[in-house]
Amino acid sequence: MPVQFNAETVDLTRARILNGLRPGNQDRTDLESDPMLWSFARIGNMLSSRALGLKYLKRLNDDLVAYAKKHGLFERMTKGAGPLGTGVKDRLRTPFNRGRFFQNIDVDLVDTGATQQTAVIHHKHYKVLSGFLTEYENARGFNEGTVNFVPQPNNPGVTVSASHGKHARLPGIVDRAVFRASLQSRGRHFKDPSVSPMHGEYTHRIQWYMVSEFMKSSANFGYTPLQLFTATAAPKWCVGGQEVGGSGLWDYLFEGSPNNNDFRKAETTNEFLLLASAPTNPAHADIWFLAELAMGRYAKRAQG
Repeated sequence: MPVQFNAETVDLTRARILNGLRPGNQDRTDLESDPMLWSFARIGNMLSSRALGLKYLKRLNDDLVAYAKKHGLFERMTKGAGPLGTGVKDRLRTPFNRGRFFQNIDVDLVDTGATQQTAVIHHKHYKVLSGFLTEYENARGFNEGTVNFVPQPNNPGVTVSASHGKHARLPGIVDRAVFRASLQSRGRHFKDPSVSPMHGEYTHRIQWYMVSEFMKSSANFGYTPLQLFTATAAPKWCVGGQEVGGSGLWDYLFEGSPNNNDFRKAETTNEFLLLASAPTNPAHADIWFLAELAMGRYAKRAQG
């Protein structure tokens, strides 16, 4: 079924953040007086809105098209095809729309509210999504320096390394404290192929693109996206203000905690993109290129 949105006001989002971070009405005057709280509330407000979220997803779609054209990849990927419904009569005969770079198979992929989607694998992405996001993030100060860490302290044989200007590739679940210390506090974006296909390996990076563009288009933030990204790692923005290993603001804004079913939830964000690959979806014309890339990543992970 189509994703349902119920946009919140900034005041409501602020109140929900405070309530979530102060169990049992704990005194958290340190948060209430922090101007960063309003910035996070505005971000939550944007991510709760279908209209605002789609605005920045469309901008990402257009940026991806421009990136592909800049690198001579767009025609190779699409043969000039545009959104379905713009003179395209046969989905499977249209190069980008699954026929050329996809092996078509039937699986229970996503519920479009009508018929079963055709699943797809082996799409040739030419690293357009990853390449653009890395270029975008690096231009904003993310991914600086190197990282090398053990994601699970009880499994020291597994390590994660990333060089300057590169995102980290996570091999599995990362301990919360390690995640905050080695990724969030360091401003390091990451790819997470170990999560469920519906969560999506690039979803958090897409969410932060939305946040960054929203901040660029809005007045009086007073912070950069990098400053807010790293701030989410501080114990101050954890439940109770002390437990570094517990849940916190990141979970509220980007993982759907406690009951957010909009762009604040990775699975909902990715589902929105997957459904938009269908020509009958209202968002298809705006984000068709991004949606096809997301569908290709989903299908690759779903097929193992």
